[in-house]
Amino acid sequence: MEQDSKSTADVAGDAARLMSTYRQWKAEQQASGERVNQETVAHALGMSQSAFSQFCRGVRPINVDLLIGLKNHFGWEPSEISPTLALKMAEVAAAAGAIDPEEHAPIRMIDAKASAGKGRIVYSDDVSKLLMFRRDWLAKNGAKPETVLAFPVDGDSMVDAHIPDESVVLANTALREPISKRIYVLWIDGELLVKQLVYEDGVWYARSHNAARTKDLPDIHIDIDDRIVGRVFWCGFGL
Repeated sequence: MEQDSKSTADVAGDAARLMSTYRQWKAEQQASGERVNQETVAHALGMSQSAFSQFCRGVRPINVDLLIGLKNHFGWEPSEISPTLALKMAEVAAAAGAIDPEEHAPIRMIDAKASAGKGRIVYSDDVSKLLMFRRDWLAKNGAKPETVLAFPVDGDSMVDAHIPDESVVLANTALREPISKRIYVLWIDGELLVKQLVYEDGVWYARSHNAARTKDLPDIHIDIDDRIVGRVFWCGFGL
C-alpha cells in the first residue's frame, strides 16, 4: 500500500511540474506575440490535445516517450518534469557510454508486440530500451533524433539482406516516399514489418529476402498509401 501511495504521489508530482513548465512556456510565447495552447504542444508531439491534457492532470503517468518529445521539440528538460524518470534515463545513457547528451541522442524502441493497427505505433516505456546514437552520425545519415525509431526484427525473412532475426533496425520516419528496391518499415495487415519495396508493372510489392524460404515468403501486393512508416538506414545485431 505504501508503494502504491508513493507511485500515486510521483504521478501527481510529475503532472504538476509538467503543467508548471507548460504554463511558463506559454507565458513566454505569448509575451513574444505567439498564440499557443495545449493543442500546439499536442500537435508537435503527434497526439491529441485530450491526451496531453491527461498527462498534465495526472490521469496518464508521464513516460519516457513524452519526455523525449518535449525535450526534442521544446527544449524542456526531463529533470524539470520527472526527476525520477530523468535519473533512470541518465543511468541508461551512462551505461551506454553516452555521457554527454549534447553529443548523443536517445532513440525510442518500438514495442512491436503492443503495436496494433495501421497508423498506431506504441513505444516501450522501458528506459533500458532507449538506444543512444551520436547526433553527428545521425545527421550524416540525414536523420534527426525525433524522426528516428528503432524496431526489433522478429524472424529471418530479410536475412539475405543482412537483417537477421533478433536484430534492430533504425528507420527515418521523415522518409516515407516509396523508392523501389529500398528497405522500409511497413504496415501490412495490422503488423509492422521490415520489407523491401519493389515496383513492377505498375504495382508495389513488399518483398522478403530469404532464398531458403522463397515458397513461404511470397511477394505481398500492397496499396502504398499510408503503408510506409519510415525508410531503414541501419541494422545492428549481436555476434
